[in-house]
Amino acid sequence: MLHLFYCSKSSSLLETGGIGYNNKERGKLKHLRKIIGILILALSLSCLQPSHSDEQENPVPPKPGLGSLLKLTFQINPLSQTVSLKSQAGPGSERVGELSAALEPFQGSPEGYLFAEGVVFIFLKLEGTGLKKDLVNIKVQITDLGSDSVKPRDVIMLTGGTEVIYLISGFIQKGLPYYDYGDFYAVDRARIFNSGSPSSWLWCLAFDLGKLDHPVEIKANVQAELPVPRNSHAKITIQPYLNNVKTDSVTVLWETDQESDSVVYYGARGSRLEKSIEGSTERYQDAGLSDPLKPPRFNLFRHQVILRGLKPGRIYDYQIRSCKNPSPVYQFRTLAEKPASFRFAVIGDTRTNDQAHQDLINRMTQFDIDFYIHLGDFGDNFETEMRRNFFRIEQPLASFVPIFPLHGNHESELWYKEYFALPRNSSEPALNELCYYFSYQGSYFIFVDSSQQMTPDSPAYLWLQSALSKAYADPARNFTFIFSHSPYYSGYNHFYPAGPELLQYLAPLFRNYDVSAGFGGHIHLYERLDVSGKPFLVSGCGGAPFYMEGENPDPFLLSQEIFYSGETVESKIQEWRYHFLLVDVGADDFEISAYDKDGVLFDQVLYHK
Repeated sequence: MLHLFYCSKSSSLLETGGIGYNNKERGKLKHLRKIIGILILALSLSCLQPSHSDEQENPVPPKPGLGSLLKLTFQINPLSQTVSLKSQAGPGSERVGELSAALEPFQGSPEGYLFAEGVVFIFLKLEGTGLKKDLVNIKVQITDLGSDSVKPRDVIMLTGGTEVIYLISGFIQKGLPYYDYGDFYAVDRARIFNSGSPSSWLWCLAFDLGKLDHPVEIKANVQAELPVPRNSHAKITIQPYLNNVKTDSVTVLWETDQESDSVVYYGARGSRLEKSIEGSTERYQDAGLSDPLKPPRFNLFRHQVILRGLKPGRIYDYQIRSCKNPSPVYQFRTLAEKPASFRFAVIGDTRTNDQAHQDLINRMTQFDIDFYIHLGDFGDNFETEMRRNFFRIEQPLASFVPIFPLHGNHESELWYKEYFALPRNSSEPALNELCYYFSYQGSYFIFVDSSQQMTPDSPAYLWLQSALSKAYADPARNFTFIFSHSPYYSGYNHFYPAGPELLQYLAPLFRNYDVSAGFGGHIHLYERLDVSGKPFLVSGCGGAPFYMEGENPDPFLLSQEIFYSGETVESKIQEWRYHFLLVDVGADDFEISAYDKDGVLFDQVLYHK
């Protein structure tokens, strides 16, 4: 795609320079105009402000940067109508890695350039071939036009003398133009967000050669900057939320709309927050927040800070200040170290009913819980606006109580992994944060991604077997809880990506390693099942539309689950209510309580070892 700016203006802005042209040249220019015109009309862009012409010089004050990353020489021969490009790494490349430049074939220009009406059009592509760091404000700065006869063409006419394209981003002193290539990912990030390809951008450079009758060299430098925090301009777009709490640490995450410092100020409850810890920033280019014909910009910034060296069972205050408006002061509590009873909450499938979702979160804040678990399907998707909406609703809880989520079938795996910081205890990198576990007060919490293949030789199955085995071998273990988005048992059709035959592989693991209870979502109802004396629950009504409302459990499906699992399976209760679960865990028993959005306790089960 050719990336150009355009705006409606009168033809008086254009200067042809009195250069004559023949039919061949006219045909080339007509073809170029047609290509660009179709592109612009198809994308229906809004009008942009024009850059200044050579006579309206607009000096740009120099900014601190990295110096020259790449030196370019365009060898132009107007007689043979050829262009070649030479490039040489500049001194700044040693610090940030490799940028490359090339003439890019473009539709009617297979060589990457085009001569018409005494003007040469050069299609120049920059690529972050080996960048080690994210770069911003990448520019191709012309440093030498090679001849007084050569003039940078600011605009070209499209059709009818009413539409023109602005080719130049701006000028420095002496009328030398620069071309804006935007921001590039480091190559390791580009592999994730650019489908494996390095960041790149294509510009059309145009030069009026006048009556030049000999070869000329036009020289340029590629310049860029490292990201610089703009704390006084940045706005918090997702308030801080908590992940991966332990007895001595917790992870704080938040999002801003501009680059800012990743710093958390914290201290003991009621203190002046004199301590601070700096973390990391991840930058993203969200297409939904971008103009497709403007150079790529980082427009989402996700911050992550790990607070370490904390004391067990203590309450701490914390705040984000590196932004235009600091966050409120929030609190969190680390996990207790000494054996004690504890409580956690479970919610699933919050999806589309924001009011029901908000009512449930508000109810959950009324209980003293150590952490809570989301069974997946946060919204209809996990793209930017849905993601922000989810965290906005969850904020009264998530800013104070750590969340341990599961990946549901409505979440992009990419954004799920980017916006949660979870235990990484899989030897398979692809499974990390999708399948994970942790232990607390003699209880093991094992999270399984339902989208993974679970046959006995699959990585996810082997990981699950290893996690269950480790829990079972722990002499201090009291209970093992297993969580998945899609439930393993239910009287309602629910299985993805496999059917009840999956239980022939999983049920022996649950039985042999003494799984105490199972929790799943995905089906939009509340259901409690008894599986050979163990409670398995479906909690899929956190805001999603009800599923199969009022229908009885399918006896054939239950018989299939009995057949494949070798267990007794009974569906004890079914309710269609927006709800959440509280689980109170002691040394010898645990109790599961189901509350609806009005605070009504409508089901409860007690399990003894």
